[in-house]
Amino acid sequence: MKVRAALVAVCALVAVAVSTTPAGAVTPVVVVATPKIETTPEASTAFLAWTQSPVNSYSTSSVKAESIGGTPFSVTSKGTFAFTGGIDGSTLIYTEYSQSGDIALFDLATKTALPVPAGVNTKANEEALGISGSHLLFARRFNSHYSIVLFDTATSTSLVLYSHKDTSRRIASLIGAQLNGNYATWDQYVYTSPPSFREVRCDVTLYDIATATATKVPNPDKKCQSGPAVSADGTLYFDRSGLSCGQHAKVIKQPLGGTESVVYALKNGHDFFSATAVDNGDGSTDLYFDPESCRTNHGDIWKLPGV
Repeated sequence: MKVRAALVAVCALVAVAVSTTPAGAVTPVVVVATPKIETTPEASTAFLAWTQSPVNSYSTSSVKAESIGGTPFSVTSKGTFAFTGGIDGSTLIYTEYSQSGDIALFDLATKTALPVPAGVNTKANEEALGISGSHLLFARRFNSHYSIVLFDTATSTSLVLYSHKDTSRRIASLIGAQLNGNYATWDQYVYTSPPSFREVRCDVTLYDIATATATKVPNPDKKCQSGPAVSADGTLYFDRSGLSCGQHAKVIKQPLGGTESVVYALKNGHDFFSATAVDNGDGSTDLYFDPESCRTNHGDIWKLPGV
């Protein structure tokens, strides 16, 4: 079983990460490296944000950010439990947990909190997934039900893109997602109920907002496909590996209507679980991701430039 799939069910998007050995044609760049655990990167052309956790502890998890190449600063206060969710321009969406998860918005340029539109946070658990233009993407979970919601801040209306109900034998969770213009993407992990948490399957879905259509990425070999990111033209990037952590994990690029290719192959025994695609405005895309060692549980944030 992939380590993070079980952690998400318990801690709602907790991840572990550590750097890997380069094994592909694209040379990764390490962009965040500390003795702590860095994971779930989110970025724009101007800003980078990530989740930072103490080594071997998930009692606290804070959101950090920086202007690209600048000095890191804290978005959340000390002792909080929070996770990144996406950046649009200088606006960061993230989740902060107290009794339940709530969506929060933050201006990275002014370093100030922003108001959250009415109708986003409820008595249920809301977990940030993405932001683009007037749209927010988040997961809403209440007891055994969860759904993926697209919220339009311009009209204060919401649309449920996907819903699921857990059973006594199977439970599901989300780990990676991104919203970018007309496209949204997410993954779904399905595994056996506690205490076993045995992974059954994991798949990636691409959603076209304009046509209101969801397409699951083909998975004929029943691999684990997870950690998706999407560029503005609908190109998907995601992790493909075995159901256990670090089984020949690869970064896959899937152009819309095109042929997939391997962007980067991780060293065996290493994996990643979250990624974000940044359109550079010149036709190129940078991919930020959070590779991990399945053995040591420590890691940094990496970038694959020009993929």
